[in-house]
Amino acid sequence: MKMFLLFSHKLTDTQIKDAIQNLKVTDFIYLPDNLQKLWSNVPSDLFDLDEYIEVFKDFLITYPVFRTGSPSFRVDSIIDKFLNIIHLKWI
Repeated sequence: MKMFLLFSHKLTDTQIKDAIQNLKVTDFIYLPDNLQKLWSNVPSDLFDLDEYIEVFKDFLITYPVFRTGSPSFRVDSIIDKFLNIIHLKWI
């Protein structure tokens, strides 16, 4: 299983071991450097995140693991829900 990591820091060794043992994670996917810089430096005066988070949605939606060809697999709606939670917490 792949674990996508969208936060401002790297996992600790303990967190990595726990994810491997308990969640059966085989791959840890960090954001590319350019997106990590954006993720870690959201402007504090930014009121609306909709536009700001589009690049993250694009990265996740186009990541090869999500290209299943299955109409029942709606990663875009999953990502929207995830990013909407972040958006709600930001407000």
